[in-house]
Amino acid sequence: MDYALEAIMPRIFSNTLRRRQLDTLLKPPLLRTLKRPPKGWIREVRNALGMSAAQLASRMGVSQPTVAKLEHTEADDAITLRSLRKAALAMDCELVYAFVPNTSLESTLETQALQRAATLLRRVEHTMALEAQGRGDAGEAEVKELAQEMIRTLIRDIWAEAS
Repeated sequence: MDYALEAIMPRIFSNTLRRRQLDTLLKPPLLRTLKRPPKGWIREVRNALGMSAAQLASRMGVSQPTVAKLEHTEADDAITLRSLRKAALAMDCELVYAFVPNTSLESTLETQALQRAATLLRRVEHTMALEAQGRGDAGEAEVKELAQEMIRTLIRDIWAEAS
């Protein structure tokens, strides 16, 4: 094997392996567990492609220091979507931007509605007690009923801050 080829083989193997790993990581079912690499996606994908910062800069129509700055701002969570999209395009990638709920949206809404319903019913009970119209503690059934009504009508008061 030619010495020059032998010298670059480990890098080619490493880049091929990394590309395969990234391809596996970027499949939609794994989106929930996908975390940004410590140095950012721009640098990770650029390195996996075996592309230098200067080569990426040329493809983006910017200077090499601009690419370095983009990589740093991405790692610091300060990059713009426009810059990410431009870098992705230059590496033949598509920028995918999404919010991935920690639980289902239905569960999030139900939890918030239950908390808000309990708060509202406690206020009513407090006011009635002050007016000597005590009616006892709101039961779990009342809280659930109010929460379900709030969800059914999707009133924005569900998200009001407790005061």
